[in-house]
Amino acid sequence: MTGEDRLLETVFARRPDRWRYAAKAAFVGVVPVTVVMLILMVVQGAPGEAYVILGEVVAGGWLLYALIYGLFHDRHIALEAGPRTLAEVDVSGSIEVPLFELDAVTVVNWARLGLCLRLAKSNSSLVVPFGLMEGNQRLWDLVYHGVRHSVAAGAKADERTRRLLGLPGLTPAEQS
Repeated sequence: MTGEDRLLETVFARRPDRWRYAAKAAFVGVVPVTVVMLILMVVQGAPGEAYVILGEVVAGGWLLYALIYGLFHDRHIALEAGPRTLAEVDVSGSIEVPLFELDAVTVVNWARLGLCLRLAKSNSSLVVPFGLMEGNQRLWDLVYHGVRHSVAAGAKADERTRRLLGLPGLTPAEQS
């Protein structure tokens, strides 16, 4: 949080999509090793057993490292909410959005996270899984009231988002 808001609620959870990160890291590491191995074999003219063995050892080592690191490295979601802002806190900093000054609110469906709420303001956006907010009623209340206020003040929200969140529909003037 920026320090100007006092912290009212915080929630912390482990990302359910860590398998995807581990598999992607393993794939991204093994492909370049395979390409380099194939180039060396073509340049040498004949498939040398030394290059094949070296490639297998390096690719296997990278695969094990990527899988172990990807599965056991802590990839957590930490949300902090103040009276006016919501922030996702990470080791490298935080992404903050002002709850009562949003430009757009959308309900999105991400394969591994399920239904998520995408909150956007200018250049920053934050995607928050509904499952993360379900366990903390006060956090949900803070976020929901900010969303309702922002939509009433003119933030964009499609019909699906309005229906799922129980927000008022578009007026005829807004529809045109």
